[in-house]
Amino acid sequence: MNRESPAVEIREADRSEMQLLAAMNARLIRDEGADNPMSEPELTERLGGYLDAGYTAILFIVDGKPAGYALYRYEASGVFLHHFFVEQRLRRRRIGTEVMRRLLEGRWQSAPMVTLEVRATNGAGVAFWRSLGFDPHSVRMCLDRRDVPLSERACGVVVYRRRLGAVHYLLVRQHDGNWGFPKGHMDAGESERETAVRELREETNLSVTLREDFREMITYRLPSGQQKWVTYFLGRARRFSTTRRRHAEIAELAWLPYEEARRRVSFDNARAVLDRAERRIRGA
Repeated sequence: MNRESPAVEIREADRSEMQLLAAMNARLIRDEGADNPMSEPELTERLGGYLDAGYTAILFIVDGKPAGYALYRYEASGVFLHHFFVEQRLRRRRIGTEVMRRLLEGRWQSAPMVTLEVRATNGAGVAFWRSLGFDPHSVRMCLDRRDVPLSERACGVVVYRRRLGAVHYLLVRQHDGNWGFPKGHMDAGESERETAVRELREETNLSVTLREDFREMITYRLPSGQQKWVTYFLGRARRFSTTRRRHAEIAELAWLPYEEARRRVSFDNARAVLDRAERRIRGA
C-alpha cells in the first residue's frame, strides 16, 4: 500500500465559499446520522454565523478540487475542532491524517490542547481520532425525553438578530401578561426543530436559521398540576424576514438588548435559557 502523504493544499475559506462548505456539511451530517433537518441554504447561513462567532473555516484541496473542510475556533483551553470532513470518495488516502499533521505542526502549534466531539455511534470516527493520539476526555451523556406525550411537550425558539453589531432578542407577551419566547405544542410526526420553526412562523411571521450548538429543555407545572416540557433552540432571524404578530395568544412583540430582555422575561427558568443563549452567541 502506498503510504506517501497526499498532495493536499490547505487554505482558509472565505464567505463566498459558504455554499460549498454547506454542501459538505450536509454530507457530514448524513454520514454521522445526526438528527438535523436543516436545508443547505440554512446550513449556509449557519456557517456564516459561526464565522461571526469567531470560527475559522479551512478547505482541503486535492488535485485542484475541494476534498473536505474543517471548522475550528481558539478557546481558553486551546483549539476546539467543531467540524472535520473528508469527501467519502477520497477517504483511506490519508488526507485527513495529513491535514491534521500540518495543522498540529503549523496553525495549531502553540495550542496546549485540541478538543473535539465524536458521536458514540461513529466507530470509524472514534478509531480515526484514536489513531492520531486523541484519547477520551469526558463522556457526553443525553437523557432522551422524546417519549413524553405530545400533550405535555412544546418547542420554541430564542430568536436574535444583529443590527449594527448589537444583538437583540425577540420576546413575546401573552395576554396573561407574562413575557417569554415564542413556543407551541408539537404535532404528531414533527421533530422538535420542525415544531419550533413552525410555531415561530405562526406566532411572529419570522423565519430563522437554528444553530446546531444549542438545545435547552425546561419543565414547569401548570396551575392544573400538569407538567410541561419545553425545548428551546437558538435561531438567528433571517435577513429581510419581518416580524408581525399573527397569533391570537400573543398580545405584544418586542426586540430588546440582553440586559433589558433579561429584566422583562417573567420566569426564572426562561431567564436561564436566555443567559445560556447570550453566552453561546458571545462565544463563551
